[in-house]
Amino acid sequence: MQILLTNTYSHRNKGDGGIVQGILSSFWAVDEDVGFTLVSLDPQADRAYYTDPRIEVIEAPVPVPDPEAGKAAQARHWLAQLLWRFPTSWAGARGDGRWASPEARRFLARAREADLALACGGGYLHDSFRMGLYVHLAQLWLADRAGLDVHLLPQSIGPASGIERRLLARTLARAEHVYVREPVSESFVQHLDVDAPLTLAPDPAFALEADPTSAAREAIDAVHQLEPPVVGFTVRRWHFPGLDQTQARYERYLAAYGDLFRDHEDVDFVFVPQVTGPGDDDDRIALADLEELMDWSDRPANVHSLDPELTPRELIAAIARMDAFVGTRMHSNVFALCGRVPTLAVSYLPKTDGIMEMFGLEDWVLDIAELTPHKLRDGFQRLMRARQGYAQRLAARMPEVQTRARQPARDVLDAQLAPTPASR
Repeated sequence: MQILLTNTYSHRNKGDGGIVQGILSSFWAVDEDVGFTLVSLDPQADRAYYTDPRIEVIEAPVPVPDPEAGKAAQARHWLAQLLWRFPTSWAGARGDGRWASPEARRFLARAREADLALACGGGYLHDSFRMGLYVHLAQLWLADRAGLDVHLLPQSIGPASGIERRLLARTLARAEHVYVREPVSESFVQHLDVDAPLTLAPDPAFALEADPTSAAREAIDAVHQLEPPVVGFTVRRWHFPGLDQTQARYERYLAAYGDLFRDHEDVDFVFVPQVTGPGDDDDRIALADLEELMDWSDRPANVHSLDPELTPRELIAAIARMDAFVGTRMHSNVFALCGRVPTLAVSYLPKTDGIMEMFGLEDWVLDIAELTPHKLRDGFQRLMRARQGYAQRLAARMPEVQTRARQPARDVLDAQLAPTPASR
Protein backbone atom coordinates (compact mmCIF):
# COMPACT_ATOMS: atom_id res chain seq x y z
CA MET A 1 0.00 0.00 0.00
CA GLN A 2 1.19 3.50 -0.84
CA ILE A 3 0.07 6.54 1.16
CA LEU A 4 0.39 10.21 0.21
CA LEU A 5 1.09 12.06 3.48
CA THR A 6 0.26 15.69 2.78
CA ASN A 7 0.90 18.88 4.74
CA THR A 8 4.13 17.94 6.50
CA TYR A 9 6.31 20.87 7.52
CA SER A 10 9.94 20.15 8.45
CA HIS A 11 11.84 17.73 10.66
CA ARG A 12 13.75 20.78 11.94
CA ASN A 13 10.61 21.55 13.89
CA LYS A 14 10.85 18.62 16.33
CA GLY A 15 7.12 18.82 17.06
CA ASP A 16 6.16 18.39 13.42
CA GLY A 17 8.86 15.76 13.06
CA GLY A 18 7.40 13.98 16.08
CA ILE A 19 3.95 14.00 14.48
CA VAL A 20 5.32 12.46 11.27
CA GLN A 21 7.32 9.84 13.14
CA GLY A 22 4.33 9.02 15.33
CA ILE A 23 2.23 8.49 12.18
CA LEU A 24 4.88 6.34 10.50
CA SER A 25 5.45 4.14 13.54
CA SER A 26 1.70 3.68 14.10
CA PHE A 27 1.07 2.55 10.52
CA TRP A 28 4.15 0.34 10.39
CA ALA A 29 3.08 -1.35 13.63
CA VAL A 30 0.03 -2.57 11.68
CA ASP A 31 1.68 -3.15 8.28
CA GLU A 32 5.44 -2.69 7.98
CA ASP A 33 5.27 -2.69 4.17
CA VAL A 34 3.26 0.53 3.84
CA GLY A 35 5.10 3.11 1.75
CA PHE A 36 4.81 6.85 2.25
CA THR A 37 5.26 9.89 0.05
CA LEU A 38 5.80 12.88 2.34
CA VAL A 39 4.76 16.25 0.92
CA SER A 40 7.15 18.63 2.66
CA LEU A 41 7.53 22.40 2.96
CA ASP A 42 11.24 21.81 3.69
CA PRO A 43 12.00 19.07 1.15
CA GLN A 44 15.76 19.42 0.84
CA ALA A 45 16.36 19.05 4.58
CA ASP A 46 13.73 16.33 4.94
CA ARG A 47 15.20 14.22 2.11
CA ALA A 48 18.49 14.09 3.98
CA TYR A 49 16.71 13.22 7.23
CA TYR A 50 14.22 10.53 6.18
CA THR A 51 16.45 7.77 4.86
CA ASP A 52 14.11 4.79 5.26
CA PRO A 53 13.56 3.25 1.79
CA ARG A 54 9.81 3.16 2.44
CA ILE A 55 9.75 6.98 2.44
CA GLU A 56 9.96 9.41 -0.46
CA VAL A 57 9.97 13.18 0.14
CA ILE A 58 8.57 15.57 -2.47
CA GLU A 59 7.95 19.30 -2.61
CA ALA A 60 4.57 20.86 -1.88
CA PRO A 61 2.66 21.72 -5.08
CA VAL A 62 2.07 25.24 -3.76
CA PRO A 63 5.17 26.13 -1.72
CA VAL A 64 5.75 28.85 0.83
CA PRO A 65 8.23 31.64 0.01
CA ASP A 66 11.79 31.72 1.22
CA PRO A 67 11.44 32.78 4.89
CA GLU A 68 14.49 35.02 4.51
CA ALA A 69 13.09 36.86 1.46
CA GLY A 70 11.92 40.44 1.80
CA LYS A 71 8.28 41.50 1.89
CA ALA A 72 8.23 42.50 -1.79
CA ALA A 73 9.65 39.12 -2.86
CA GLN A 74 7.16 37.29 -0.68
CA ALA A 75 4.28 39.33 -2.16
CA ARG A 76 5.42 38.42 -5.70
CA HIS A 77 5.61 34.77 -4.65
CA TRP A 78 2.04 34.69 -3.37
CA LEU A 79 0.76 36.50 -6.46
CA ALA A 80 2.41 33.88 -8.67
CA GLN A 81 0.82 31.07 -6.64
CA LEU A 82 -2.61 32.65 -6.94
CA LEU A 83 -2.48 33.49 -10.64
CA TRP A 84 -0.46 30.57 -12.01
CA ARG A 85 0.70 27.79 -9.70
CA PHE A 86 -2.62 26.75 -8.22
CA PRO A 87 -4.83 27.16 -11.34
CA THR A 88 -2.45 25.08 -13.48
CA SER A 89 -2.14 22.44 -10.75
CA TRP A 90 -5.93 22.25 -10.43
CA ALA A 91 -6.33 21.78 -14.17
CA GLY A 92 -3.53 19.23 -14.23
CA ALA A 93 -5.24 17.04 -11.64
CA ARG A 94 -7.75 15.99 -14.32
CA GLY A 95 -5.49 16.30 -17.36
CA ASP A 96 -1.89 15.67 -18.31
CA GLY A 97 -0.60 18.58 -16.20
CA ARG A 98 1.56 19.94 -19.01
CA TRP A 99 1.18 23.53 -17.80
CA ALA A 100 1.67 22.73 -14.13
CA SER A 101 4.94 23.36 -12.32
CA PRO A 102 7.41 20.47 -11.91
CA GLU A 103 6.52 20.29 -8.21
CA ALA A 104 2.80 20.08 -8.97
CA ARG A 105 3.34 17.44 -11.68
CA ARG A 106 5.34 15.33 -9.24
CA PHE A 107 2.63 15.72 -6.58
CA LEU A 108 -0.09 14.69 -9.04
CA ALA A 109 1.94 11.73 -10.28
CA ARG A 110 2.41 10.45 -6.73
CA ALA A 111 -1.27 11.06 -5.99
CA ARG A 112 -2.24 8.85 -8.94
CA GLU A 113 0.07 6.10 -7.66
CA ALA A 114 -1.21 6.26 -4.07
CA ASP A 115 -4.03 4.26 -2.50
CA LEU A 116 -5.15 7.07 -0.19
CA ALA A 117 -4.11 10.43 1.21
CA LEU A 118 -3.56 11.39 4.83
CA ALA A 119 -3.49 14.99 6.00
CA CYS A 120 -0.67 15.11 8.52
CA GLY A 121 -1.61 16.03 12.06
CA GLY A 122 -0.73 19.55 13.14
CA GLY A 123 -2.12 23.01 13.68
CA TYR A 124 -2.37 24.58 10.23
CA LEU A 125 -6.12 24.66 9.46
CA HIS A 126 -6.93 28.11 10.84
CA ASP A 127 -7.07 31.62 9.42
CA SER A 128 -4.46 33.31 11.63
CA PHE A 129 -2.19 33.25 8.56
CA ARG A 130 -4.52 33.14 5.58
CA MET A 131 -1.99 32.42 2.84
CA GLY A 132 -0.56 29.58 4.90
CA LEU A 133 -4.06 28.12 5.19
CA TYR A 134 -4.44 28.17 1.39
CA VAL A 135 -1.06 26.44 0.95
CA HIS A 136 -2.34 23.58 3.09
CA LEU A 137 -5.87 23.47 1.68
CA ALA A 138 -4.43 23.30 -1.83
CA GLN A 139 -2.80 19.95 -1.05
CA LEU A 140 -6.08 18.51 0.22
CA TRP A 141 -8.03 19.86 -2.75
CA LEU A 142 -5.55 18.47 -5.27
CA ALA A 143 -5.44 15.05 -3.59
CA ASP A 144 -9.24 14.92 -3.62
CA ARG A 145 -9.42 16.12 -7.23
CA ALA A 146 -6.93 13.40 -8.21
CA GLY A 147 -9.43 10.85 -6.91
CA LEU A 148 -7.92 9.91 -3.55
CA ASP A 149 -9.83 9.28 -0.35
CA VAL A 150 -8.54 11.85 2.15
CA HIS A 151 -8.37 11.20 5.90
CA LEU A 152 -7.43 14.06 8.25
CA LEU A 153 -5.28 12.72 11.08
CA PRO A 154 -5.59 14.26 14.59
CA GLN A 155 -5.05 17.99 14.43
CA SER A 156 -6.27 21.39 15.52
CA ILE A 157 -8.95 22.95 13.31
CA GLY A 158 -10.04 26.58 13.59
CA PRO A 159 -10.60 29.30 14.36
CA ALA A 160 -11.74 30.60 10.98
CA SER A 161 -14.39 33.01 9.77
CA GLY A 162 -15.81 34.32 6.52
CA ILE A 163 -14.70 32.66 3.30
CA GLU A 164 -11.98 30.65 5.07
CA ARG A 165 -14.59 29.09 7.34
CA ARG A 166 -16.75 28.16 4.34
CA LEU A 167 -13.78 26.68 2.48
CA LEU A 168 -12.80 24.64 5.53
CA ALA A 169 -16.36 23.32 5.80
CA ARG A 170 -16.38 22.26 2.13
CA THR A 171 -12.97 20.61 2.47
CA LEU A 172 -13.90 18.65 5.59
CA ALA A 173 -17.22 17.61 4.09
CA ARG A 174 -15.34 15.72 1.35
CA ALA A 175 -13.04 13.88 3.77
CA GLU A 176 -13.45 10.19 4.56
CA HIS A 177 -12.76 10.82 8.24
CA VAL A 178 -11.76 13.83 10.34
CA TYR A 179 -9.73 13.32 13.51
CA VAL A 180 -9.20 16.26 15.88
CA ARG A 181 -6.82 16.40 18.80
CA GLU A 182 -8.64 18.58 21.33
CA PRO A 183 -12.24 19.38 22.37
CA VAL A 184 -12.15 22.98 21.08
CA SER A 185 -11.44 21.68 17.56
CA GLU A 186 -14.16 19.07 17.91
CA SER A 187 -16.65 21.80 18.82
CA PHE A 188 -15.51 23.99 15.90
CA VAL A 189 -15.99 21.18 13.36
CA GLN A 190 -19.36 20.22 14.83
CA HIS A 191 -20.56 23.79 14.28
CA LEU A 192 -19.48 23.57 10.63
CA ASP A 193 -22.21 20.93 10.24
CA VAL A 194 -20.26 18.57 7.97
CA ASP A 195 -21.25 14.94 7.43
CA ALA A 196 -17.78 13.38 7.57
CA PRO A 197 -17.16 11.10 10.57
CA LEU A 198 -15.52 13.06 13.39
CA THR A 199 -13.34 11.51 16.11
CA LEU A 200 -11.43 13.06 19.01
CA ALA A 201 -8.00 11.41 19.35
CA PRO A 202 -4.64 12.31 20.90
CA ASP A 203 -1.94 14.10 18.92
CA PRO A 204 0.01 11.57 16.79
CA ALA A 205 3.25 12.45 18.60
CA PHE A 206 1.85 10.74 21.71
CA ALA A 207 2.41 7.45 19.87
CA LEU A 208 6.18 7.89 20.21
CA GLU A 209 8.33 5.98 22.67
CA ALA A 210 11.70 7.15 23.98
CA ASP A 211 14.71 6.07 21.92
CA PRO A 212 17.84 5.63 24.09
CA THR A 213 20.38 6.00 21.27
CA SER A 214 24.00 6.90 21.94
CA ALA A 215 23.16 10.57 21.36
CA ALA A 216 20.24 10.34 23.78
CA ARG A 217 22.44 8.60 26.37
CA GLU A 218 24.98 11.43 26.11
CA ALA A 219 22.18 13.94 26.77
CA ILE A 220 20.89 11.79 29.63
CA ASP A 221 24.38 11.60 31.14
CA ALA A 222 24.67 15.39 30.91
CA VAL A 223 21.35 15.75 32.74
CA HIS A 224 22.42 13.24 35.40
CA GLN A 225 25.55 15.28 36.13
CA LEU A 226 23.39 18.23 37.18
CA GLU A 227 22.21 18.67 40.74
CA PRO A 228 18.47 18.00 41.10
CA PRO A 229 15.98 19.40 40.65
CA VAL A 230 16.53 19.61 36.89
CA VAL A 231 13.85 21.45 34.90
CA GLY A 232 13.58 21.57 31.10
CA PHE A 233 12.21 24.59 29.27
CA THR A 234 11.42 25.94 25.82
CA VAL A 235 11.00 29.51 24.61
CA ARG A 236 10.01 30.78 21.20
CA ARG A 237 9.65 34.00 19.26
CA TRP A 238 6.04 35.15 19.21
CA HIS A 239 4.41 38.22 17.68
CA PHE A 240 1.06 38.19 19.53
CA PRO A 241 -1.22 38.45 16.47
CA GLY A 242 -4.25 40.67 16.98
CA LEU A 243 -2.87 42.31 20.13
CA ASP A 244 -1.21 45.66 20.77
CA GLN A 245 2.19 46.37 22.35
CA THR A 246 3.59 43.20 20.83
CA GLN A 247 7.27 43.94 21.53
CA ALA A 248 6.52 44.84 25.14
CA ARG A 249 4.55 41.62 25.55
CA TYR A 250 7.39 39.59 24.03
CA GLU A 251 9.96 41.17 26.33
CA ARG A 252 7.73 40.64 29.37
CA TYR A 253 7.33 36.98 28.40
CA LEU A 254 11.10 36.49 28.08
CA ALA A 255 11.76 38.41 31.29
CA ALA A 256 9.45 36.02 33.13
CA TYR A 257 11.78 33.15 32.21
CA GLY A 258 14.90 35.20 32.98
CA ASP A 259 13.61 36.14 36.42
CA LEU A 260 12.66 32.51 37.07
CA PHE A 261 16.24 31.39 36.43
CA ARG A 262 17.65 34.18 38.61
CA ASP A 263 15.26 33.55 41.50
CA HIS A 264 15.89 29.78 41.59
CA GLU A 265 19.66 29.39 41.56
CA ASP A 266 19.26 26.02 43.28
CA VAL A 267 17.49 24.65 40.17
CA ASP A 268 19.31 23.59 37.00
CA PHE A 269 17.31 24.69 33.94
CA VAL A 270 17.92 22.93 30.60
CA PHE A 271 17.00 24.64 27.33
CA VAL A 272 15.45 22.27 24.78
CA PRO A 273 15.99 23.58 21.20
CA GLN A 274 12.67 22.28 19.93
CA VAL A 275 12.71 24.17 16.61
CA THR A 276 15.89 24.94 14.65
CA GLY A 277 14.45 26.04 11.30
CA PRO A 278 13.54 26.61 8.56
CA GLY A 279 14.73 30.22 8.40
CA ASP A 280 14.34 32.29 11.54
CA ASP A 281 11.80 29.86 13.00
CA ASP A 282 14.51 28.89 15.46
CA ASP A 283 14.18 28.74 19.24
CA ARG A 284 17.88 29.48 19.67
CA ILE A 285 17.10 32.99 18.43
CA ALA A 286 14.52 33.37 21.21
CA LEU A 287 17.12 32.23 23.75
CA ALA A 288 19.56 34.82 22.36
CA ASP A 289 16.82 37.46 22.70
CA LEU A 290 16.39 36.40 26.32
CA GLU A 291 20.13 36.64 26.97
CA GLU A 292 20.24 40.13 25.44
CA LEU A 293 17.18 41.30 27.35
CA MET A 294 18.60 40.08 30.66
CA ASP A 295 22.00 41.59 29.78
CA TRP A 296 23.81 38.32 30.38
CA SER A 297 27.46 38.70 29.40
CA ASP A 298 27.73 35.04 30.36
CA ARG A 299 24.85 32.61 30.65
CA PRO A 300 24.00 31.88 34.31
CA ALA A 301 25.63 28.76 35.70
CA ASN A 302 22.23 27.13 36.26
CA VAL A 303 21.10 27.46 32.60
CA HIS A 304 22.17 24.69 30.21
CA SER A 305 21.29 23.46 26.69
CA LEU A 306 20.58 20.13 25.03
CA ASP A 307 22.06 19.07 21.69
CA PRO A 308 19.97 20.71 18.91
CA GLU A 309 20.33 17.63 16.68
CA LEU A 310 18.43 15.22 18.93
CA THR A 311 15.46 13.50 17.28
CA PRO A 312 11.97 13.63 18.81
CA ARG A 313 12.35 10.17 20.35
CA GLU A 314 15.79 11.07 21.69
CA LEU A 315 14.35 14.25 23.18
CA ILE A 316 11.68 12.22 24.98
CA ALA A 317 14.42 9.99 26.42
CA ALA A 318 16.41 13.00 27.66
CA ILE A 319 13.44 14.98 29.01
CA ALA A 320 12.18 11.89 30.84
CA ARG A 321 15.21 12.16 33.15
CA MET A 322 14.19 15.66 34.27
CA ASP A 323 12.16 16.52 37.34
CA ALA A 324 9.77 19.01 35.72
CA PHE A 325 9.21 20.96 32.51
CA VAL A 326 8.12 24.52 31.66
CA GLY A 327 7.35 24.68 27.95
CA THR A 328 6.13 27.21 25.44
CA ARG A 329 6.48 24.96 22.40
CA MET A 330 3.42 22.73 22.49
CA HIS A 331 5.17 19.57 21.36
CA SER A 332 7.96 20.04 23.86
CA ASN A 333 5.16 19.69 26.41
CA VAL A 334 3.87 16.62 24.56
CA PHE A 335 7.36 15.08 24.73
CA ALA A 336 7.56 15.87 28.45
CA LEU A 337 4.16 14.27 29.07
CA CYS A 338 5.26 11.21 27.06
CA GLY A 339 8.23 11.03 29.44
CA ARG A 340 5.85 11.23 32.43
CA VAL A 341 7.38 14.57 33.47
CA PRO A 342 5.18 17.13 35.32
CA THR A 343 4.65 20.04 32.92
CA LEU A 344 3.65 23.69 33.13
CA ALA A 345 2.55 24.86 29.67
CA VAL A 346 2.76 28.43 28.37
CA SER A 347 -0.02 28.68 25.79
CA TYR A 348 0.30 30.80 22.64
CA LEU A 349 -2.56 29.17 20.66
CA PRO A 350 -5.72 27.29 21.72
CA LYS A 351 -4.11 23.98 20.75
CA THR A 352 -1.98 24.03 23.92
CA ASP A 353 -5.01 24.58 26.15
CA GLY A 354 -6.86 21.80 24.34
CA ILE A 355 -4.06 19.25 24.64
CA MET A 356 -3.70 19.90 28.37
CA GLU A 357 -7.48 19.81 28.83
CA MET A 358 -7.59 16.29 27.37
CA PHE A 359 -5.39 15.20 30.28
CA GLY A 360 -7.41 17.14 32.84
CA LEU A 361 -4.38 19.43 33.22
CA GLU A 362 -6.03 22.73 32.34
CA ASP A 363 -4.88 24.17 35.70
CA TRP A 364 -1.29 23.82 34.48
CA VAL A 365 -1.56 26.31 31.60
CA LEU A 366 -0.47 29.97 31.54
CA ASP A 367 -1.51 32.39 28.76
CA ILE A 368 1.54 33.85 27.00
CA ALA A 369 -0.31 37.12 26.32
CA GLU A 370 -0.82 37.69 30.04
CA LEU A 371 2.39 36.14 31.33
CA THR A 372 4.31 38.07 33.97
CA PRO A 373 7.32 37.11 36.10
CA HIS A 374 4.99 36.84 39.09
CA LYS A 375 2.58 34.46 37.33
CA LEU A 376 5.36 32.22 36.01
CA ARG A 377 7.11 32.11 39.38
CA ASP A 378 3.89 31.20 41.19
CA GLY A 379 3.03 28.55 38.60
CA PHE A 380 6.51 27.07 38.80
CA GLN A 381 6.51 26.91 42.59
CA ARG A 382 3.10 25.25 42.53
CA LEU A 383 4.41 22.74 39.96
CA MET A 384 7.41 21.83 42.10
CA ARG A 385 5.23 21.27 45.16
CA ALA A 386 2.80 19.04 43.23
CA ARG A 387 5.24 17.18 40.99
CA GLN A 388 5.20 13.83 42.79
CA GLY A 389 1.44 13.37 42.55
CA TYR A 390 1.46 14.88 39.05
CA ALA A 391 4.05 12.33 37.87
CA GLN A 392 2.05 9.45 39.34
CA ARG A 393 -1.03 10.68 37.52
CA LEU A 394 0.85 10.77 34.20
CA ALA A 395 2.30 7.30 34.73
CA ALA A 396 -1.20 5.92 35.22
CA ARG A 397 -2.72 7.76 32.25
CA MET A 398 -0.08 7.68 29.50
CA PRO A 399 -0.37 4.01 28.39
CA GLU A 400 -4.04 4.52 27.52
CA VAL A 401 -3.30 7.82 25.74
CA GLN A 402 -0.55 6.22 23.65
CA THR A 403 -2.83 3.35 22.68
CA ARG A 404 -5.49 5.82 21.55
CA ALA A 405 -2.88 7.83 19.62
CA ARG A 406 -2.07 4.74 17.54
CA GLN A 407 -5.69 3.80 16.87
CA PRO A 408 -6.33 6.07 13.83
CA ALA A 409 -3.68 4.16 11.86
CA ARG A 410 -5.48 0.88 12.46
CA ASP A 411 -8.86 2.45 11.68
CA VAL A 412 -7.64 3.91 8.39
CA LEU A 413 -6.01 0.68 7.24
CA ASP A 414 -9.03 -1.39 8.27
CA ALA A 415 -11.33 0.94 6.31
CA GLN A 416 -9.05 0.82 3.27
CA LEU A 417 -8.88 -2.97 3.27
CA ALA A 418 -12.56 -3.57 4.03
CA PRO A 419 -14.48 -5.08 1.09
CA THR A 420 -16.69 -2.67 -0.81
CA PRO A 421 -20.42 -3.46 -1.06
CA ALA A 422 -19.98 -4.49 -4.69
CA SER A 423 -17.28 -7.03 -3.81
CA ARG A 424 -19.16 -8.75 -0.98
